[in-house]
Amino acid sequence: MKKFILPLALSLLVFTACMKESTFTITNYVDIVTNVEGHLINDLGSTFTVVSNDSGSSEWKQEGARLYILCDVLNRNLDITLKEVVKIDIVNPTPLDQMEYEGKDPVAIADHSFSGGYLNLVLDYYYNPSSNYARNIRFYWDAQGIELHLYVFYDGNNENPAYVSEDVLKTKQSAYSIPLEPLMATGEYTSLHITFYEIDPETKKIEKNTYRLSSSL
Repeated sequence: MKKFILPLALSLLVFTACMKESTFTITNYVDIVTNVEGHLINDLGSTFTVVSNDSGSSEWKQEGARLYILCDVLNRNLDITLKEVVKIDIVNPTPLDQMEYEGKDPVAIADHSFSGGYLNLVLDYYYNPSSNYARNIRFYWDAQGIELHLYVFYDGNNENPAYVSEDVLKTKQSAYSIPLEPLMATGEYTSLHITFYEIDPETKKIEKNTYRLSSSL
């Protein structure tokens, strides 16, 4: 998957600025949208209409699909030419006390944002293309007082630089949206934290770390 999704925040700033200009065209605009009756609506309620598709993907046509898109905005009517499309998987985390297996392969958070009632995550992870192992990323949650904690555990069959030569490894990127309302309904929380295993690029050691994503839920 091409890493066009990383400048999302910057792209939104450009979009807002261009709305104020007399002429309105934006190239390489990035956004998160949902297909609603054939229209692509972003988390702020702006509606985009696809007039041409250069992405080679038909995933944007699926009703209810949540997507990252790279596009050219052609006019103030928000007609667009699609250039790239990446499907976002919507996942509801499992309570931590129901965890069956804790995958300990490393991941990296390439990007995160909050929009539309979701926590949006873009994850990078290693895999061996010659392996047929059924890899998976699992999401869990629990509450620690007024702190809401998410856990991202990747079961990748130890296909990472701590165990395997990087010469045979590749990296992949996947996008996820986690609905926050069901989690927030379980209590009163003031901060959101995330725990995952990551690898030190120099020592190749894997460590389990926790980071605060938000202090104002």
